[in-house]
Amino acid sequence: IGPRLWRSPGDDLAVSQLSNLWRSTLLKRGCLTLMRSGVNGILQSMLLSIGGIRFHNHHLEMHLDPKELYRDMFFRSIHFGKQYLLNISITVEHDNRAVIDVSIDNENGQAYACDGGCLDTPPKLSTKPVRFPVKMTSPSTAILYVTEDFKYMTELKDTLHVKKVEIAPPYSHDVLALHRHGHKLGGLPIIFWIILAFLIIIFHLFLLKIVLNEMGFFKHTTPSYTRARVL
Repeated sequence: IGPRLWRSPGDDLAVSQLSNLWRSTLLKRGCLTLMRSGVNGILQSMLLSIGGIRFHNHHLEMHLDPKELYRDMFFRSIHFGKQYLLNISITVEHDNRAVIDVSIDNENGQAYACDGGCLDTPPKLSTKPVRFPVKMTSPSTAILYVTEDFKYMTELKDTLHVKKVEIAPPYSHDVLALHRHGHKLGGLPIIFWIILAFLIIIFHLFLLKIVLNEMGFFKHTTPSYTRARVL
């Protein structure tokens, strides 16, 4: 998604221009039918566009760059099957690796999913989320596939023609902190770290003064005067 789509509009004219830009972008990306179906269709179009989700003849693909998944993202109520809605969550775990959780809202629905490369047997989806690792493939392919036909999914694996498949590496702490909190210092505000650094410096100066005082650097000898004796 381009940065022009996420700028903050200032006045009514800017709001209108931003709305037209979104509408034009979604129409050019093949969302004409959804856009004509009303407000829900427009929301679905935006959801699919943000998630890099594409529909093919018998399956759904999610195209997002594994190197850019350092923020938690939740896609809810994606229209896919006739009897159910699809939910996809992308979260960053404690090991700084992104994972994908996929579920449907109807236990009677029939859907299967696989991660990048589709090397493993595709599990059946249910209301309980099924977790997949985020994988990088060469050449680059989708990070998630969903279909209602198990046989179709097994055949899809043979058409991907990937040479290399590996789990995406963990993100660095600095990158995660920058995108979660706006800076690389973690979740605490910057003023906290400034005050903490100031207190540490003051403490060390005070400690240095004590050490130097014990070593005699600050001891002053007062001159002694002898009173004259009166004879």
